[in-house]
Amino acid sequence: MNSKRGLIVGTLLVMATGTMAASAAPGSNEQRGTPVDLSKAPVTMSQAIATAEQQAGGRATRAKLENENGKLLYEVKVAGKDKATEVQIDAQGGKVLATNAAQQDHKHGSRHEGEKR
Repeated sequence: MNSKRGLIVGTLLVMATGTMAASAAPGSNEQRGTPVDLSKAPVTMSQAIATAEQQAGGRATRAKLENENGKLLYEVKVAGKDKATEVQIDAQGGKVLATNAAQQDHKHGSRHEGEKR
């Protein structure tokens, strides 16, 4: 089971690194915003993923490091039994900043969104 989790975390790290490398490419600042400097994020992506999974009660499916108005944060999508949750984690201290859950209605296939802070 741990090897499966390691594989998922490793895959997410590779995906996030590729996304960050693409955003740091020359000429991309005009379209994508300021490049993210990983050295300024003391909280690792693995730590952010573990925090988000614990907070949302599921498994991470996607994670990325973002610079929102000069503040570094991780945005982690977590799939649970009946809902998908997006969790924002402060990259400086590891604190959960926000969660946004979209609950799946199995009868009708519709989604219900709610937010808690």
